[in-house]
Amino acid sequence: MLLPLYFTQVRGMDPLHAGLLLAPQALGSAVITPLAGRLTDRHGPRNVVLAGIGLTVLGTVPFVLTGDPLPEALLIAALFLRGVGLGAVVPPNVAATYTSVDRSQAPAATSARTVLNRVGGSVGTAVLAVILQNALAGGGGAEPQTAYAHTFGWALAFGVLTLVPAALYPRRAPGRS
Repeated sequence: MLLPLYFTQVRGMDPLHAGLLLAPQALGSAVITPLAGRLTDRHGPRNVVLAGIGLTVLGTVPFVLTGDPLPEALLIAALFLRGVGLGAVVPPNVAATYTSVDRSQAPAATSARTVLNRVGGSVGTAVLAVILQNALAGGGGAEPQTAYAHTFGWALAFGVLTLVPAALYPRRAPGRS
């Protein structure tokens, strides 16, 4: 939600250009997702998820910076990195869901995982929208660049917080040494 608004309100792009700038993130995810399963088999879900979160956080850092506008090429690279990170998190998460429950519990685990992802995404979006609105309106209204940097800072902090539960993932897939 934040990225297209940032591109239009801070960078002054038209909606089409802003939408096209999201493509590198999708491309990064598309590149890593087919490899994430093999990486998980080789390095374990914890390592892959932690690396994915790290890449996502690293790709968010440029959006936290204020001052002179960053070159578009840097933002494209950051978005690609975010996409790789996000794409590396999902497959091990799904695999961990299925390998940590009995086969008879798989349908319930799938439903719970889906509901938690959707509710979490909705709540996260709402929280960031409130943070952005408060940053734009607070104290006479901050400059848009500053308000977005503040909000991306919160997104970055939330991303760092996800390292805590990710550290609880198993080192290796069940049945592997």
